[in-house]
Parts: sequence; structure tokens; C-alpha cells
Amino acid sequence: MKKFVLITVLLLATFAVGQEPATAVNQCRADANKWLSQLSVDRSTMQLGVVEIGQRIRMMGNCGDVDPIKISEYNTVGSVYVLGLLFRHVNFMSRHQLIDQFKAEDDAGLR
Repeated sequence: MKKFVLITVLLLATFAVGQEPATAVNQCRADANKWLSQLSVDRSTMQLGVVEIGQRIRMMGNCGDVDPIKISEYNTVGSVYVLGLLFRHVNFMSRHQLIDQFKAEDDAGLR
């Protein structure tokens, strides 16, 4: 379990550090359209590395700040990537037989 917690903390730290400056509106819209169309047509985009996915999540959050008119689109794209990471976490827990431990600890109120 310590290994899982360490990996999770490292992943979150990777996403929290090094925020890029706000991205130009035109670039935000182009990226959101491109990534959403890729996700709609081909799930292979989820084969991206976890760092790249984190950067895309962060960028979509930044885009919502600089282009609030399109915030729902940025939230949609970001949410798809967040769900992809969630599935990876669950798959990791399954591969390392951690799901039962997670459930037991959650039932015990360890959150």
C-alpha cells in the first residue's frame, strides 16, 4: 500500500508543479478541438504517458481561465483525461492485488 500511496503522491506532484502561463485562446480552442476529436474517434490517445496526460489536464484548466466562454468544452476534454487516469489507477491496483485492501481500509474509514 505504501508503494501505491507513493506513486499517487508523485503523480499528483507532477501535475501540481510547473504550471505553464495561461495559453492563448486560439491555441486553447485548437487543442481542445483536436484532442476531443481524437478521443471521440480513437482511444489510442489514452496510450499517452501519464505526464503528457497531466499536462493536457492542466492546460485545459488554464484554458478555462483564459477562455471562459468555452469552459464546458475544456472541462469535457479534461474530464476524459482524468477518467483515463482513474482507470489506470484502478488497473494498477488490480494488477498489484490492492483492490481488496483498498476496500477494507475504506470500510474502516481510512480515507
